Amino acid sequence: MELHAWLAIYQAVTLTATAKERTYWTIAAVFLLANSVLLLPAGLLAASSSNDEGQLLVTGLAALGGIICLAWLACQGFAGRESLHWESLLRSIEHQFAGGEFHRSAYRLLRGEETCVPTTAWKCGDWYPEVERLRWARRALPQVVARLLAVAFLVAWAALIAATWTA
Repeated sequence: MELHAWLAIYQAVTLTATAKERTYWTIAAVFLLANSVLLLPAGLLAASSSNDEGQLLVTGLAALGGIICLAWLACQGFAGRESLHWESLLRSIEHQFAGGEFHRSAYRLLRGEETCVPTTAWKCGDWYPEVERLRWARRALPQVVARLLAVAFLVAWAALIAATWTA
């Protein structure tokens, strides 16, 4: 295969991997917004109504919120797996030819391996490139927070249903 064909494949896979990663975070933002919008009327109804119709309405809104949270977890799980698939495909293509140092370095950085970053530090009267190492917690924190946020909303919706019927 010629170099221009490899570069075209590499560019297409890079764009797809980027789109999949953007989709992962767009899903998190949209479902967070949906839960936040639904939380306002559910909270107001729970605080103001004490009759049976109000309890049923709050229960219905909370059940809808729980369904939204379950859909959030499922969609984000699928999007995360797709994103990982395309990133691994991108790394396998990078092994076929030289010049993929940018994505390879970003992958090493995300795994916590030592990587030369494009910054320098003034040491002993001269500029030296720095080596940055990210710990596991810093690398995984965004994905863990996105998952825990969905679980926290799910628990909150269940607690709202329980509080509505026990009070």
